[in-house]
Amino acid sequence: MGTKVKLKDVRTSFVNDLWEKGEFQGRPTGYGVTLLIPPNHPQIKEIDDAVAAEKQAVWGGKKVRMIRDDPLHPCDEKEDFDMLDGDWLYIRANNKNKPTAFYGDELVETNDGRIYSGCWVDAIIEIYAQAHKSYGNNINVSLLGVKFRRDDEAFAGGRTASREDFEDDDDGPRRSPRGTRREYERDPRDAPRERDPRDAPRGRERDPRDAPRGRERDPRDAPRGRERDERLDAPRGRHTPQHDTYDADD
Repeated sequence: MGTKVKLKDVRTSFVNDLWEKGEFQGRPTGYGVTLLIPPNHPQIKEIDDAVAAEKQAVWGGKKVRMIRDDPLHPCDEKEDFDMLDGDWLYIRANNKNKPTAFYGDELVETNDGRIYSGCWVDAIIEIYAQAHKSYGNNINVSLLGVKFRRDDEAFAGGRTASREDFEDDDDGPRRSPRGTRREYERDPRDAPRERDPRDAPRGRERDPRDAPRGRERDPRDAPRGRERDERLDAPRGRHTPQHDTYDADD
């Protein structure tokens, strides 16, 4: 458990992450929102005190190497907040579980445009210290929920159309009966043209003369050397003479 803080009257940015899990450098970051805190906001000290209390609870006043030791950051460090004048601060709050969002007493379960980037909200966050062997020592902020407070100029791409924006539209939806959906007339020029024999794959037909290169084998191309001569190719060694035989009566 960390230290819970209820921030009042702060502006929002990146509110899409309230309903859809965000990503950072290809890795999911969970749900969340960026809270913009105006200069001289009375609760800046409350946030600092919560951070100090969490450090004391986990590390007991020891000096440790921190990855993130302060959740508050100057807005002028990010181009996303160039539209803000003065010493604004921002704090990023995330949650692996979907936080709650309220418009008055009504729970807002989808991004219907009533809570948008640039509006003012009250937010409940939880600040806690983390000592982790793999992720290091950090001060983290978890988002528990937000509640709409008042309107303001929407940041670029931050607001969407609401149902009320279409109330003066007399053209209701008109759906054709099933099976009679009108299709655009097809332009004859868009029909696939018949294949032209001249469109055959490039190249020429194979010519019988394109046989594998080289000439037919010539009988004269027998393995080099002479034909075997039985008289000369007999096994080498001592010659056994052939004696003539005589009849004893001669």
